[in-house]
Amino acid sequence: MLSINTVKERIYAQHGSTVSIDESTYTNVHTKARFIDCDFGEWWGKPYLIFDGSNPFRPKRAGGAKPKKSISIVIDEIYKKHGNVIIMDISTYNGVSHSAKFIDNEYGAWFTQPRRVINGHGHPKKSKDKAKKTNIKRYGTEFTHQNLNIALKAARSANNSFIKFHWKTNEELICQASYEAKTVDYLNKNQIDFQWQPRTFTMPSGKTYRPDLFLVNENKWIEIKGYMRKDAQEKWDWFHGLYSNSELWQQKKLKEMGVL
Repeated sequence: MLSINTVKERIYAQHGSTVSIDESTYTNVHTKARFIDCDFGEWWGKPYLIFDGSNPFRPKRAGGAKPKKSISIVIDEIYKKHGNVIIMDISTYNGVSHSAKFIDNEYGAWFTQPRRVINGHGHPKKSKDKAKKTNIKRYGTEFTHQNLNIALKAARSANNSFIKFHWKTNEELICQASYEAKTVDYLNKNQIDFQWQPRTFTMPSGKTYRPDLFLVNENKWIEIKGYMRKDAQEKWDWFHGLYSNSELWQQKKLKEMGVL
């Protein structure tokens, strides 16, 4: 097996100082190791091929492609955009389009492309918190879909939505899919007092849940479901665990009631 010093000498003879090998990754000339082009970054290849001139960045060099931005320039651009709030772990830098580790002095570490940070993007949690504050200021809720007017607007635009009217209040009701629409028809026909999606509940995870209706005289929350997806099941299990006065109306129950 060739020694690492011999390998380095052969690499230098072929590529000069433009290509180096990460010595810690070297096993033998037929096993891939990590190589670094001083301008274009890293790749993994078999040392014996590098001896013969192999370099995936050779076409870029021949074509005069722009080399990767130096670490000092990147650090300077990040500072101009974020000051001391965000710093980059320079040991993880391998070009502006390759993921690197960043640390926000309030939100902690995350990985992203340096070019995104240079363009103004920060820690994802920070962006979410900013969006929540904006929503509270504009709509009075952390999430836009928690605002009833916005939720109704989105529901109206859905392809599977049905417009109904409350038998007692003449309130416009937006129903998603046929089971909800037929349930409203049943409640209207029998003049059962109900409120349609009157309240939004926030789960510990931050997700929101809005039961389909509330039966006023029975003091009971109702969820209408055809197919129960995993996320919908999680929401229902959480809500039903907190509110025993809640009931799930699926196909079997709706048929028993004469809704279907």
